[in-house]
Amino acid sequence: MLLKEKLDQDIFSFSERIIINYLIGNIDSIENLTTSSIAAATHTNTTSLIRIAKKLDLNGWKDLKNELIHERDYLNANLEVQDANKPFQAKDSSRTIANKIGIVMKESIDDTLSLIDYDEIKYICRLLSNSKKIMIFSGKNNLNAVNVFVSYLRRIQYDVQVADTFDYPEFEAYNLSQHTVALFISYSGENPEILRFFKFAKEQGVKTISITNVGENTLSKESTYHLCMSTHEKLYSKIGSFNSTTSLNFLLNVIYSILFAIDYDYNFHYLQSMNKTLERRHSDTNLLQES
Repeated sequence: MLLKEKLDQDIFSFSERIIINYLIGNIDSIENLTTSSIAAATHTNTTSLIRIAKKLDLNGWKDLKNELIHERDYLNANLEVQDANKPFQAKDSSRTIANKIGIVMKESIDDTLSLIDYDEIKYICRLLSNSKKIMIFSGKNNLNAVNVFVSYLRRIQYDVQVADTFDYPEFEAYNLSQHTVALFISYSGENPEILRFFKFAKEQGVKTISITNVGENTLSKESTYHLCMSTHEKLYSKIGSFNSTTSLNFLLNVIYSILFAIDYDYNFHYLQSMNKTLERRHSDTNLLQES
């Protein structure tokens, strides 16, 4: 959940709500606000700001201000297509629609790159590389990207499985061994089914990785490691998941590529040998032909 969504919760007093409305109304100049200036402008006291921060599990005004600035800057990122939920209009030509979707996808990748914690992804790839098995739990809307990722990893001899291909994925979660790494993918980070599987995995002492939106959510808080998807879409009110799907595809491609690079020469020669043996595709186009 994003901080601005937490501030909409019905957990604040009347005076605290006045302060929150003032902060939101002055979000562009929040760097210049102090506890005393806010208290004077809202006819409240400085301790109310501390109470607001504590209700958000933050230490005080300094932490609250830093979080508000960070979220403001992220959400106001200079996107050429301002609305990822409705990136094109009914009046747009085919060329315009194509260009706008292209821009959304390019910006999704750039945004995802800016969100990658390289220490975190290094630990994630080390964990995956050393695991005996990888089990992936994902919502159905992400399964296309997940299945491509699984196909890539299996081709370089990783034992990886998608739990949602079974009738009872909770059984898979309950029966996980400590030698397995569990990867959970959920844009909201609050998918009830995914959280149920996550609970079972935690109870088995399994190391967990989550990929969710940038806001605080159950999966991001409780997993061993966490990566962020680009977060500029609503859950339902959108034409398509162009932003989040592109972001997830890119993240999974990066993880696969880092794993591939761990033993680059062996993996490349193994993949080449396997493809020569198993592939039956043919092309008369010179560019596609193998030497």
